[in-house]
Amino acid sequence: MIREMAESALSELVVWHDHPSGIFPAGEHFFPADRERLTALVAALRGDLAETHLVSVEKLVSGDEVVPEERMPLRLTNLRAFLATYHSRLVEALGHERVRGNTLAHGARRIAQLRALGALDVIVDGQVAELARIGSEHWQSQIDPWAGVPDVLQTANVVDVDARRENGWPLTVDADITDLVLLAAHCCILPDVTSIDAPWLDELDWVSFPMSEDEEESGLPEDVVRVRPAIDSETIEVLAFADVRDVPEAGSLAPGGALLRVHVVAGEEDA
Repeated sequence: MIREMAESALSELVVWHDHPSGIFPAGEHFFPADRERLTALVAALRGDLAETHLVSVEKLVSGDEVVPEERMPLRLTNLRAFLATYHSRLVEALGHERVRGNTLAHGARRIAQLRALGALDVIVDGQVAELARIGSEHWQSQIDPWAGVPDVLQTANVVDVDARRENGWPLTVDADITDLVLLAAHCCILPDVTSIDAPWLDELDWVSFPMSEDEEESGLPEDVVRVRPAIDSETIEVLAFADVRDVPEAGSLAPGGALLRVHVVAGEEDA
C-alpha cells in the first residue's frame, strides 16, 4: 500500500464567498482523532441515513424551480445535535490561518482565470472585492454548515419518472450530504492536525462510516419518489475510524484514542 506524504487536514480547505471546498485533502490520509466524538458522529449518521421522504409524483415540477414555501430541507436531526455540541471545534478549524492562506491563494487563481477568459469587469470586480475582504485584518471565516443541506422536493425533481418507469427502475434518489459529514468530521480532530504514516495502519480494525441506508427498494408506491440522505461514494472512497487505545505504537501519535481515515477521490483540478 502506497502512502501519501504527511499532509495537514486543512491543506486544501478554502472558504470562498462563505462556501467551503476542499474540506479534506485529496488522497488517503490518517488523522489522529477523538474516539468518543467519532463514535458519536457515526451513531448520528446511522440515525439520519434512515430519514425517508416520499414525494408525490404530482408535486414534481419542471426544471429545478421550487417555490420557497414548498421547500423542505432534510431534517438530519442527529447531525444537527452533534454539530450543536461540537461546533466550537469547527469554528476553530475554519478560523485557522492556514484556511485564510488557502483562500487568498484560491481567490488570486480564480481572478487570474477569469481575466484570462475575458470575463466581464463586473464579474471580476466582484471576485476582487471578495479577495480584499478576506485579506482584511478583521476577516474571519464563517459558514453556515446547513446552507447547503439538500431540499427534498428539489432532489426528487432530478428523477426522470417516465424513463425510470419505462426501464422498470425504482423511483429513488439520494440527497448528497457529503460536505456536511466532512465538516462534522473536523469536529473530531484538532485543527491543522497532520496525517500519520505507520506500518501498522493496515492491521487496525477499521469501522466504516455508513454511506447510505441499506434497504430493499421493492414495495414502494408507484406514485412517489423516495428521497434519502447519503454520502457520495464516488467522491469519498473511504471514510472510517479505528480505536487505537490498545496499540502501543499509537499512544503518542493519537492521544485521543482513535484515527480518522479519509480517502477523498481527486477531482480533475487535483490531478
